[in-house]
Formats: sequence, structure tokens, C-alpha cells
Amino acid sequence: MKKIMPAAAMLFACGTLCAQTPAQIVAQYYPQYADKAHCRFNRKAYHQESDVYHCMKQVRMETRRTAQGKLLYLLFAGRTLYADSQKPSRQHPDKGLAGLFVFKKAAGGWKLLAAQPEIGADTFGEPPRHWRFEQFGKDKWGFVAEESETAQGYRYGRLVLAYHDGGGKISEQRIGNLSDTEEWAAHCETEENKPAAEFEKCMRSAGYAHGTLRVQKHGKATVGRYPLLITVNSREGLEKQIKTARYVARYNTAKGRYLLPATYPFQ
Repeated sequence: MKKIMPAAAMLFACGTLCAQTPAQIVAQYYPQYADKAHCRFNRKAYHQESDVYHCMKQVRMETRRTAQGKLLYLLFAGRTLYADSQKPSRQHPDKGLAGLFVFKKAAGGWKLLAAQPEIGADTFGEPPRHWRFEQFGKDKWGFVAEESETAQGYRYGRLVLAYHDGGGKISEQRIGNLSDTEEWAAHCETEENKPAAEFEKCMRSAGYAHGTLRVQKHGKATVGRYPLLITVNSREGLEKQIKTARYVARYNTAKGRYLLPATYPFQ
């Protein structure tokens, strides 16, 4: 019995003989078109029971010359929409979606090297708005964004990393980088009529910490991947002084991701 090759596998197998444009290739991952919202989606892949899908649009395009030739990086991002009305769902549990596609310049067009069409991120059906293009190693590029969520006055967040290994794989990873309980501590005002010690104890429970990432391109690389420097600024309770600490994440080959020291505060 003849086996039928899946569409995604055919894209990698046919090479330049298919002579497809990057847009035509991406369309096979998001095959439906929403005429009102002007975006692409895959109705079969997402939330059939709620009739909600992700409305995918290209948000970034980058090209870089590497040892293996010219590479094209296309980043797509999409919010959740109801299929019938094509209006935003804005449900708290719904994540936004991103997709990263990497192409290599070839005779007659572009050849797909790697694809990760489903990177869930952020909340209320919205993907992160700001994506930073970063070099994670020699000929290894990808994107970084931040996502956050608030629950019962507590806000926490993560860095979202999507990076290409230079070959046929795109990896994604999340690293905690935000903790904020200052909004939660607003209820401390109700303690003002109580003994001063109670009010002070309540206020001391508040805190804020946020980490920013910078790739250390001149640091010692691990299997071709640069270390990451995360600088954390924080303050606690009644103190207004900002404290700064720095942590280095190094790529772990066995685990296939970046690891941070045990002292990192967002474990």
C-alpha cells in the first residue's frame, strides 16, 4: 500500500523543485483565510469545541547571511477570534500564538529549513506585541518576547525564547522574569486602624522584581550557543531602594535548553 507523505514533510523533502514562495509554504500551516480579519488560521488545529482560532499575521521579517547561505526568518503572531463573527474572544485562559519559519535561499526561490507554527504565549488571547530579534550563537538567530499574567493582585511573567539551531530545528523556552505583589498589597490600607505592627507586616509582604535579558556574544559559547545575562532589579516591602543582581544562563546540551543557577529568583 502506497504511503501518503504529510504536507509538512513534503515541504522539507521537495527542496527547490517545488519552487514555492515563503508565503505559499506558510499557507500550508495556516490553510484557511479569514476575509474579515485579513489573516490566516488552521481551523482543524485549534479549539474546535469553542469555535475559536488564532488569526495569524506576519509581524517580523529578518534576513541574515550565514555560513550555509542567506537565511530568511518569518515571525507570525495571532490573537484568538471566534470563527463565525471573526471578533476577538478575549478569554483569560486563552493564549495568543506565534509561529517561526526559517528559509534558506536556493536556486529559484527559498527552501524551508525549520518551522515551529505553534508557540503559545501571553494571555487573554493576545500574543506578545514586542519581539526582539537576537543572535543566540554563530549563525543561530531567534526572537525574544515577554509575557505576563495577573491573578488576585499577583502579577508574574516570563521571557519567551524561540531560537533556530542553524539546521532543521526551532526550540522554544520560557524563563521567569517578573514577580509583582505591590498591587496585592493595596489592601494593606484596611490595616491602618489596627496596631502599627500589623500595617507594617502587611506592607512588608509587597515586592517587585523584574529581569531583563542580554545575550553575551563575547562570552564562552556552549555547542555554539552564547550565554545569556539576566539582570534583575527588585525592591521589597517598605524599602524604596532598588537592588540589582545578575545571573548567567548557560546552554545545557543534555537538556536542550538554557539553565540558570539555583539562586535565580524566578525558578
